[in-house]
Amino acid sequence: MEWNDSYGDIVYLLWCALNNKTPQKNMLHEKEQKNLLDLCISHKMIITADHAVSMADDSVISPDIKIEFKKAAMRALRINVLFEQDKENVVNVLEENNIRYVLLKGCIIKDYYKYPCQREMGDIDILIPMSEAENVRDIMEKSGYKCEKFGINHHDEYFKKPFFEYEMHRTLFSDDHKQWKIYYENVEDRLIKCSKDGYEYKFSKEDFYIYFFLHGLKHFKSCGIGIRFLADIYLYLKIENLNEEYIYKEFEKLGVLSEEKNFRKLAFHIFDEEKFCGYDDLGIEEKEMLLKIMYAGAYGNKEIKTLSMINSYYDSKGKKSKFGYMMQRIFCITPKYKRNYPKLYKFVLTRPVIVFIRIFDLLTKRRKVLKIELDVLKKTK
Repeated sequence: MEWNDSYGDIVYLLWCALNNKTPQKNMLHEKEQKNLLDLCISHKMIITADHAVSMADDSVISPDIKIEFKKAAMRALRINVLFEQDKENVVNVLEENNIRYVLLKGCIIKDYYKYPCQREMGDIDILIPMSEAENVRDIMEKSGYKCEKFGINHHDEYFKKPFFEYEMHRTLFSDDHKQWKIYYENVEDRLIKCSKDGYEYKFSKEDFYIYFFLHGLKHFKSCGIGIRFLADIYLYLKIENLNEEYIYKEFEKLGVLSEEKNFRKLAFHIFDEEKFCGYDDLGIEEKEMLLKIMYAGAYGNKEIKTLSMINSYYDSKGKKSKFGYMMQRIFCITPKYKRNYPKLYKFVLTRPVIVFIRIFDLLTKRRKVLKIELDVLKKTK
């Protein structure tokens, strides 16, 4: 991973958009404008970036590129508007069936942008009581959604053409993050009812931020997360006057206080300066964070995920071992496979079959994934 001009340009363009500044010519690289468009799309920030592009003079961003930005932004905007309408239909069905629900993540954070539909979403996350999961499945399927995963992870997945995706959370975190899952065991104690007669609940502004940050940090540490996460943090903290003592105490309890401070510092460095703060103005740790964020795209990628897994693996002597990592990846049957292969995992004697199924899938259906992982292994010292 190396820093490039396109990364610097998108950071500057988003700084302009979030602070309503007009982009200046000497701040953008003319040869990188097409790459800039693709990068904004991959980070799900095309609508926000288009706000700045529209203000720029034609000598700063060419008319042809402006048109491409506008087209891409309008496509993303259409998806956002339709998603918002569809979400209201789902919410109404939950209300009609007396099911408590909490809108999570992007559903809430979008309202902190200048225009609510400016913040793009790939899916919609809703927390429901675990006891209502079967009922919700029946309701969603009757409403035209296909249940793609049920009872496998901490959330159930639903899809309806052309692009409506919902994650109905039974819990906020899986067993992969036990400390965080335990923290939210009695999540109902943290919820506030939105209206006397309705079934929508919400977190306090502090508790919302705590969960939102934990979810983003989870992605950052595993497969990566894009610059939209930094923009979300910046806008939320800039607008909301949070009880800092409370959130710091909770973050310390969760073991992520230093990480939150690092993200907060980086977000405000690159977005909230009267004078634009470029990559060269950042500290060493901030540069490493921002580079990983820019390389990841909105939802991370397999290369970062593989590198993260390799770096976290140590042999019995406490040393990194690529061979040990490969053996562990192929032959180690961890509890997470209980979610993916519940029937085979149930009995100890049938668990080895999982290994052969995974190898077969890698050699047939997931060859691209295998190639990426092997390439990363070759580059890793």
